[in-house]
Amino acid sequence: MKEYFFIGSYIDDKSPDDRQGIGYWSVDSSTGGLAQENKTIAIKENTHFSFNRDYFYSANDIFNYQGENNGCLSVFKRNKNDQLERIQQVSSFGTGTVYTRLIANNKFLLTANYIAGNVLVYPIDSGGMLGQPVENIQHIGHSVNIERQESAHPHAIELSHDERYVYVADLGLDILKVYQFNHESGDLTARNDLDMPVELGSGPRHIRFHFNGKFAYVIHEMSNQLSAFRYDNGKLSLLKYYNLSNGDNESSTGAELHIHPNGQYIYATSRGTDCICVFSIDLDSGLLTLTQSISTAGSTPTSFAIAPNGQCLVVGNQLSNAMTSFIINKDDGLLTYTNQIADIEQPIMISFNANS
Repeated sequence: MKEYFFIGSYIDDKSPDDRQGIGYWSVDSSTGGLAQENKTIAIKENTHFSFNRDYFYSANDIFNYQGENNGCLSVFKRNKNDQLERIQQVSSFGTGTVYTRLIANNKFLLTANYIAGNVLVYPIDSGGMLGQPVENIQHIGHSVNIERQESAHPHAIELSHDERYVYVADLGLDILKVYQFNHESGDLTARNDLDMPVELGSGPRHIRFHFNGKFAYVIHEMSNQLSAFRYDNGKLSLLKYYNLSNGDNESSTGAELHIHPNGQYIYATSRGTDCICVFSIDLDSGLLTLTQSISTAGSTPTSFAIAPNGQCLVVGNQLSNAMTSFIINKDDGLLTYTNQIADIEQPIMISFNANS
């Protein structure tokens, strides 16, 4: 059975114009076989994307949009064959545009500018087009690492399972910033009382909420760790930190995490050691147990995704220009490398077509 996914490549100005920026692929969930399904879209500096059945939104980490020191967001319309036609491009009002998140039944798009340090909310009209931001919130401050945390660096944005709060993992501040979200206006109200500081120098990168609404998990780029939290009415309470590379945290960085569709396992990638760690989840306590650490068969696994049927996983090894697949054991969540490899330039973002 084939499962379909979009993949984004970080194509810079030195890359030929015909190299892909966004592609549409499939994986055979029984064999791990990878296949390109559509002609790719050439787009520069594609760092992250979000999509629904009809539209596709891409963050472009450029530094000069229409003569201003800003990145941009590109909007594409999806046709019935899952090909993309660009219909709009707008300023991201900051540099280092690294994350997008569709929320409120696709009424709003949130984005984060890692370098500029701001978070924005764009309204979306009935034709999928982005309006002027209704929010542009600047994060202020720094943390202990003067090279990496000299200022705010918001990275991932996530909505709590109850959809009441927006959480921003700010690597530069070592804080999970919390905002109350208005589903009608798109307004974000700062909830400083709910902000969750993390270990200094850890650099929170991505956050995921468990489907049961009771737990949240954060991957820390700089300390190469995963942390577990209990969630209750907007408040996070720390449970425990877990290393991702058997103590070799200095030379490795945490990248991405995802929870298996059955809610029993969590997967996290570590760059440097270039592995995927598999943890089982205690559904009563939220605590984790490391059950496997397996090579990604490449260098710098920046992004990966789990097929909606839970049977396989695809990882992008950014600096070895390769995508690999794994079969997931249905009984224990462990991974088996399939030896299926596809050449693709700097894969940086993978997302399955679960909501099409």
